[in-house]
Order: sequence, then structure tokens, then C-alpha cells
Amino acid sequence: MPEQPTEETRLALVDGRDALAFVVIRPADDDTDRVQVEASARGMSKAAAAYTLRSVADHFDTAACAEGDEPLPYPPSPEVARELARALARQITALGKARGWSTWAADYIHPDREFVDTGAPAEEDDQAPAEPEQSTARQGSNYAAGLIEAARLADQGRVANPIGEAEEHVNDCFSAFAADLRRMAGEAQQ
Repeated sequence: MPEQPTEETRLALVDGRDALAFVVIRPADDDTDRVQVEASARGMSKAAAAYTLRSVADHFDTAACAEGDEPLPYPPSPEVARELARALARQITALGKARGWSTWAADYIHPDREFVDTGAPAEEDDQAPAEPEQSTARQGSNYAAGLIEAARLADQGRVANPIGEAEEHVNDCFSAFAADLRRMAGEAQQ
């Protein structure tokens, strides 16, 4: 009869000579309900390793759903949420400048900018015309497809499980931005 391993056994043997990165997950020494993680990426960029691990996590979530197990939510770190807000602010600024619109929303969303609501009404020249003229470049399937793709990316930027008001605000902004992009895509297809 083979000998059963004891709880003290902690041997993991992996031939890592050609490994670009690795992750080892084992029970924590002080609490069996927690885990210890050892990870390294020496043969690839940290960004590429993180992307690969997210792909693996998506695969595990899909397998868990197929087995009837609900995937566990994992909110991004506060720094990731701030970077998402910065990216959304850059997109709003670029879109607003391209369309001649006000970009105050970018200042409102951006985590590093102070936003002060003056309560003043918007100036006439700060607003888009009531009936904007659509140029040929802003009509058709290519333009609409680009807007739909941008909306999909905005939806992906949402915080999975917002913890506080700031993350909920980021989600509201991403949702509103995605809805506007989808509306614009619908208008472009008409």
C-alpha cells in the first residue's frame, strides 16, 4: 500500500528550464482557508504575464460555470480603477474635442483633477449644435462598427464588483459612455 502524504508535504517539482513564468498556489502555513501564492515572470513582460493569467482565470471561470459553480468576483485594485477612470477621461476628452463638445465630464471623472461645479449655465458655443450635420465619414457601417467596438471596450472597463462610491461612479460613467456610443452607432447606420 502506498504511503499517504502528510500535511507537511510541500514538494512541487516543475521543470522550469523553458518556463517564461510560473505560479504556485499552496495552502497557507497558518490558515488552511487561505492560500500562499508564489509567482514570477522572467522570460516575458509582466504585462504579458498578467494578460495570460487573466485568460487562464477566464478559462477557469468558464469551467466553473459548466460545473455549476459560480465564479468568485474579483474587483480590481483601487489603482486599476483609477487608471480606468483616467483612460475614460482621455477618451471623453478626445471625443469631445473631435466633435467640438464640452469636456467637463473628463475633469469630473479623472481621479487626479479637481472638479468644481460652478453651477453656471453652459455657454452656447460650448455645446454641440441641436441638429448636427452628419458628414459622409460619420455615416455607414465602418463608422458604426467602430463606435460599437468602442462601446464594447467601455463595457469591459467596468469594475466587476464596485466596493465604494468612486468605483460605482466609474461604472456609471463607463455605462453612460457606452450607451452614448451605441446611440451614435445607431444614428450612423440610419
